[in-house]
Amino acid sequence: MAFLGTQIALECTMAVDSNGPDGVGVPNQASPTPDSALISFPIP
Repeated sequence: MAFLGTQIALECTMAVDSNGPDGVGVPNQASPTPDSALISFPIP
């Protein structure tokens, strides 16, 4: 079955060391990456 013309949304997540400079200070955990450090790229 083909779904021609169907639109989908994708959400990607990056993480940083929580105890690092962009983290929230929780040792041995991960924090969401701040917007200023996200990697962006165009999707054709």
